[in-house]
Amino acid sequence: MVKCWEEGVYADGSSFYVSNQNPDFGDEVSFKLRVYSDSGIERVLFLTLINGEEKAWPMAYSHSKHHFDYFTVTFKIIHPVTKYHYIIIKDDLVWFYNQRGVTAHNPLKQWDFALITNNTFPEWVKDAVFYQIFPDRFYNGDKENDVRSGEFEFRGFTSKAKNWHEEPSLYCHDGNIDFFGGDLDGIREKIDYLLDLGINAIYLNPIFTAYSNHKYDCIDYFHVDEHFGGDEALIRLIDALHMNGIKLIIDISINHVGRRHPWLKEKPEFFFYDENGNAEGWNGFRDLPTLNYNAGELKDIIYKSENSVLKKWISPPFNADGWRFDVGQSTGVMNDSKLDFKLWQEIRQELKKAKPDVYLFAEHWDDCVDYLKGDMWDGCMNYYGATRAIRKFFGDADKFLDHKTFDVPMNRSGHILAQEITEFYSLIPESVRFFLLNLLSSHDYPRINMGLSREAVLLSVLFQFVLPGTPCIYYGDEIDLEGYAEEDSGFRFPMKWDKEAKGHEIYEWHKSLISYRKKSEALKRGGFRFVHAGKDVFALARFTESTCESTCESTCESNCVLFVCAAERQAAECNIPMECDIQLDLIGYYETCTLIKKVGNTSFTFANNALSLSFESTAGVLLELK
Repeated sequence: MVKCWEEGVYADGSSFYVSNQNPDFGDEVSFKLRVYSDSGIERVLFLTLINGEEKAWPMAYSHSKHHFDYFTVTFKIIHPVTKYHYIIIKDDLVWFYNQRGVTAHNPLKQWDFALITNNTFPEWVKDAVFYQIFPDRFYNGDKENDVRSGEFEFRGFTSKAKNWHEEPSLYCHDGNIDFFGGDLDGIREKIDYLLDLGINAIYLNPIFTAYSNHKYDCIDYFHVDEHFGGDEALIRLIDALHMNGIKLIIDISINHVGRRHPWLKEKPEFFFYDENGNAEGWNGFRDLPTLNYNAGELKDIIYKSENSVLKKWISPPFNADGWRFDVGQSTGVMNDSKLDFKLWQEIRQELKKAKPDVYLFAEHWDDCVDYLKGDMWDGCMNYYGATRAIRKFFGDADKFLDHKTFDVPMNRSGHILAQEITEFYSLIPESVRFFLLNLLSSHDYPRINMGLSREAVLLSVLFQFVLPGTPCIYYGDEIDLEGYAEEDSGFRFPMKWDKEAKGHEIYEWHKSLISYRKKSEALKRGGFRFVHAGKDVFALARFTESTCESTCESTCESNCVLFVCAAERQAAECNIPMECDIQLDLIGYYETCTLIKKVGNTSFTFANNALSLSFESTAGVLLELK
């Protein structure tokens, strides 16, 4: 009998284990479960809820392949979301298997697999690599539309035009109204740069009329800021991007507006007020009055009517490909008004009717799983499961949490990392995981090169590309753009165009990873598991499995990409026996192990169904097994 029989149990929500990932009501869908052939498992059951009651169906033996037995059941879909797990009977005992793994106790349904009916997820996102652009800081394509020094005053500050090679000012000096002249025509002029890097999707920070350089204080949702080139510049940009196979997502805050928005005088019912009659601001910021969606007319203006804000910009002649929603978890919520879930469900329904493949994702820095059930957001900015977890592992501070805990360092290890990420992903339906936006830096989060070693930066980028979801590169990270950490303005330096990007180590690192990901179905659509977790070492696998039920190994190729990483100052070792601990179908028929990427001093051997690695300090490898 194979030891660690639990590690041979596997299923996921991919096409390798679910025959139809997007069923209609009434469709019959087949589900598979895989176990070691000599595990001694006696029976397997498929358990789900039918009209609120638990029902269990016996699963039939289907076939054997590569030392594994496969069981299958065909089930008629009658609910919008089908949540399910598996029951395993072995040695006259009952075990359970869900997205979190094998348990001896009857698990909570929150960890169940989930199949979403009639979903409208944008499949193109699975093949995308995003690039986030802060418009004022990317490239100046039209100097005639630049903000002039002294052009306007706002919050006690006067607008300032800055030289491209200057540093952005601290808020206390210029109040976020210092400008460098970047615009939409400037982005259009740099399309060749994006294509060379391999980018095929852009996430663009807000572009609508506002006083600040970041534009989250919008005063007119219906027009592109003239300093960015106006509406016509957006049409030119999107047309050019689409001609080159690049999608565009626009950032917007529908949670709040700027304090000079005319609605504050013309539509006072669109806002919340405190006991003194002052408009309530987002997170206490009076300059950002929060919108009150109890007002039916506001819903019509923002998303319901055919000429609403959110429909206008994804429709001709603009044709944007999606929306990123600022402070998603706050939208619709203020004191005793809790409209958020219902509001997001309505927004999704309206926008998906207008454009079924529109990509809808939102900002959320923490536990956002309640919004990722398939009926609200397609995805989120994966701060929790990517940014914060990755950077913490390499010793960086957690910007979201540290200031709340008196800057006391957080615990970190390979064990903690694996637990943190696995728990998060295990609460999200597999069909949703691929639409998470995995980032390392942003306009709100310090650049990855601040405070980490060169090896840690390279490994962080590699980690970003290995996690399920789509990677998003923050402009300038690919050329080591500098900055400062005191406040957000330090993360928004002007892009450097006076030095050659090609040949730069970090640029070529990003470019090669983008190229490899585009060819790897395992990274784009494969399952994932942490297969090793030690004090300072972990191994994460992404893998695909042939849907062929034949035992013929020559025509039924599986693929596994394995990322093994160490983050410590002394030598470390990692031994992964393929027969048990790797928890995957790696028993004997993976005959080749190819080195794809290497960082730092590390070596490995692959022989006799075992993988052994040695690391000196911070180091790691990306391996491909076939």
